[in-house]
Amino acid sequence: MINLYSGSASWPVRGIIFDKDGTILDFQHMWGRWTQILLEKLTGFGGEPDWHAALGIRAAGDTVVHDPDGPLAMASNEQTIAILAWHLYREGLPWNRAVSLVSQAVMETNRELEELRPVQPMPGLLSFLERCREAGIKMAVATSDDTAMAEQHLEWLGIRRYFQAVVGADRVKRGKPHPDMAVLACLELGLQPEEAVMIGDTKADIQMAAEAGMKAGIMIGGADSSGASAHILSYDSLGISGGGEENG
Repeated sequence: MINLYSGSASWPVRGIIFDKDGTILDFQHMWGRWTQILLEKLTGFGGEPDWHAALGIRAAGDTVVHDPDGPLAMASNEQTIAILAWHLYREGLPWNRAVSLVSQAVMETNRELEELRPVQPMPGLLSFLERCREAGIKMAVATSDDTAMAEQHLEWLGIRRYFQAVVGADRVKRGKPHPDMAVLACLELGLQPEEAVMIGDTKADIQMAAEAGMKAGIMIGGADSSGASAHILSYDSLGISGGGEENG
């Protein structure tokens, strides 16, 4: 039996499902830069939409700070495009034109990001993944990003090999906070949801885990952790026992 523990709390597990942004990779380092590039492209499309309010962000010097309960943190790519296009429509652009402009801006932003590759792992992640691998824990990613983009970001970090499955919002009918992604990820690991725990940085991750019937939902980062089974700031706070030597 393999147990994952944090402080006095512990859970028997066979698998772990990870969110990506803010859980595997540092959210601000990646999406702060993405947002800056995108906002530059959106400027001049018509009117004066409040893009910061639309995305749930605020300016902070040379960067932006996101609302962990907002669209930038939780929305899928499709939802983000719809939100931004609606603001252009509200300013007088035809809906089809608004969607085309935003879609093009997002595509160009993603291309520029590929050149920059501003990815940085969360504290303690790399050693934790290795500990999980040594213990025989199966691992998957469930993200609101598209699957292809998620695969790319994992490759940038050099950690794709640790995950037996990657499930993006484009692979399910309903994204977070619905349970679909977690259920599919567990299915592809050959596990029942109750045999796995979820690690994420938003309430949507925790709700998804609960609705899927997962063993636990662990919150990482500084967001409101109400409803979570545990709250950690670093993967160094998680220990593993069984499946090999105890480590933590």
